[in-house]
Amino acid sequence: MANLPGTGGEQRLAEVEQLRAQLAAARAHVEKLTALLHEQEVFSQRVERASRAWTQTVDALAQPIFMHDETGCIVRANRAYAKRAGVPVKNLIGKVYWKLFPQQDAPFAVPADSSAFPSALIGPQQDDPFAGPPDSDQTEFEFSPSPGEVFLVRSVGASSGLPRSWRLYIFQDVTELKRAEAALRMSGQYARGIIDSSLAMIVAADRDRRIVEFNPAAQRTFGYQREEVLGKPMNMLYADPAAGDAVRRSVLERDGMVGEIVNRRKSGELFTSLLSAAILRDAEGKMLGVVGTSMDISERKQAQANMDAVLIELELIFENAVVGIAFAMDRVIQRVNRRFAEMLGYEKNELIGKSTEIVYPAREDYEKLGRDAYPELAQGRIYRTETRFRRKDGSLIWVHLAGRAADREKDGTKSIWVFEDITERKAAEEQLKRREAYFRALTENGNDVTVVVNAEGTTRYQSPAVERMLGHRAPERIGRSLFELVHPDEFAKVRDSYQRVLQGGSQRVKTEFRMRHRDGSWRLVEGIASGAFDLDGEMVGIVNLHDVTERRRSEQRLLHSMEGAITAIAAAAELRDAYGAGHQRGVAALSAAIAREMGLGVGQAHGLRLAGVVHDIGKIQTPAEILTKPSRLAEVEYALIKTHPQAGHDILKGIDLPWPIAEIVLQHHELLDGSGYPRGLKGDEILLEARILAVADVVEAMVSQRFHRPGLSIDAALAEITKFRGTKFDPGAVDACVRLFREKGFAFENR
Repeated sequence: MANLPGTGGEQRLAEVEQLRAQLAAARAHVEKLTALLHEQEVFSQRVERASRAWTQTVDALAQPIFMHDETGCIVRANRAYAKRAGVPVKNLIGKVYWKLFPQQDAPFAVPADSSAFPSALIGPQQDDPFAGPPDSDQTEFEFSPSPGEVFLVRSVGASSGLPRSWRLYIFQDVTELKRAEAALRMSGQYARGIIDSSLAMIVAADRDRRIVEFNPAAQRTFGYQREEVLGKPMNMLYADPAAGDAVRRSVLERDGMVGEIVNRRKSGELFTSLLSAAILRDAEGKMLGVVGTSMDISERKQAQANMDAVLIELELIFENAVVGIAFAMDRVIQRVNRRFAEMLGYEKNELIGKSTEIVYPAREDYEKLGRDAYPELAQGRIYRTETRFRRKDGSLIWVHLAGRAADREKDGTKSIWVFEDITERKAAEEQLKRREAYFRALTENGNDVTVVVNAEGTTRYQSPAVERMLGHRAPERIGRSLFELVHPDEFAKVRDSYQRVLQGGSQRVKTEFRMRHRDGSWRLVEGIASGAFDLDGEMVGIVNLHDVTERRRSEQRLLHSMEGAITAIAAAAELRDAYGAGHQRGVAALSAAIAREMGLGVGQAHGLRLAGVVHDIGKIQTPAEILTKPSRLAEVEYALIKTHPQAGHDILKGIDLPWPIAEIVLQHHELLDGSGYPRGLKGDEILLEARILAVADVVEAMVSQRFHRPGLSIDAALAEITKFRGTKFDPGAVDACVRLFREKGFAFENR
């Protein structure tokens, strides 16, 4: 039927033309969207290739590596970490890392009340050993997943580009280094910085559309600081505020959305981002707000920058590792890092394309490692060994190497190797062996006896010198108690001294005691116990025994000679003052008795007796007429008398005795309150022997007859020292003196 002219026909033609125009515009839009999708697909493929390269490289490393998100869930992990966890890599993703390696008192804390979105993203608290502030810089710490195993953990976080509260960890097994470092004195520096290049922005809003989360990537992209936007309307980030409302509606209607959005920076500049938004819900499904993750895709250059950043990350991991790393194919070097080249003295390009034989001292070494290592690699296992490498200059170094197949077929044709220079450690171990041999030779051939004994005194080792000293062959004493040879009177003293060393109370204890010779005689030995340590799970100590029998006999002979000299000096003084001679003998006897009463040793009491014999020897320089003056002394005469302690000290100081006799003589007129002479010493500044001598001196002087007065009663003398007990005289010495006379029947001779 022919078209009828008229207004109706013209209107229909106009509508058809309008539909055609709309169809053309739709085709153009579809073509534009197709081109954009193609461009995004190319970009996604490039990112995927980079991701696979990252995964292959990191998976080939022997060091465990993993990354977790803000909730502690693992988002990336390599095969080494999965092996440590005992879970395949694909099953690790989404697992909470601290449940794999739990730490005591280190809960992964997420607040029960998650109504506030930022709190729900905080993640681990500070007492979690793997936790750090969300924006913390590179960190480094040690981690022990099991007894006797130590890893050095390096991590990076938000400051390196990761999303807030995400962390990337690299584990370096330093167990052997920890065990050897005391002997080796080695230290090394390990790269801690792993820079993440992600530019993803995370922005979240609550139900009132107020910003509650604004991560560092968003700060860098929008130009706002976090505190500038928190609590502000979400729409301030969009070029058109209406677009924000549309995004929210789309998210609520579809339970999420992905699309391109035009945003506005703080400076007013507009940029396009690819946004993925979703509803944020609590554990009960209640809506908390909306969270969006976006990427600035406004320029192709920015996309390329992202790719470059991924490559930089890989290069940083590879180049800055503190261990040498090399890739090989069919045992031909394909790539090495800086540390590997430095270890061997080459430039990197000098090694590329060369057979790995170049690093071995000889072909036999090269072939042996091939026979040993590549079957292991073909089984998918890590091969480890210690061997020597040849540097470019021909010198040899020791290395610890670990390798594994780097291809999916695991046939070993492609492999990655990690090398650590352990030359210094090996040298230290060799030096330790030489020292051990040296000290063993000293021990085996020395005159002193070296004994290793446990807590019960059982002998675990005894040097051959025991036969020369005590007549016993060393093997006969193994498993026998060392204490059974100790004199019964000294057994407790020796045992207690040794126990102090084993229990850590003393580092070194020296004791002198008697030990029984095989022939039944007793030898005087000096024992030095020291160096408690663990030997095969048993706490033992080292005891060095030195025979001092002859030395002590010589010392005794010399001591008798010295005492004879002192007695001779005292006899010379008696010729000038008969009263003084009797006084010194009485003071000597009483002083020694007080010392014994106070529990001082026999030797100390003997020394005090000698000091008493000569305590007034300095009066030999005092004129006889003053010493025997029948009346009260003038002030100048008394001052002259008061010089006798110093004079006595000067006479005796040159005589070498095992007791401080010269100092005792110098202090015997010092009093606790400082009122004595010649130096006015107080309290513990005065030797105990001098404090005892002062008490004995006063008592004997008071009961003795003098030119100017008759002797007083012993009761008067005891009353005098009791009166000044604790003020002028030592209270212990006073109490002992009183007991001697009141209870023990002590009396001066010829009185």
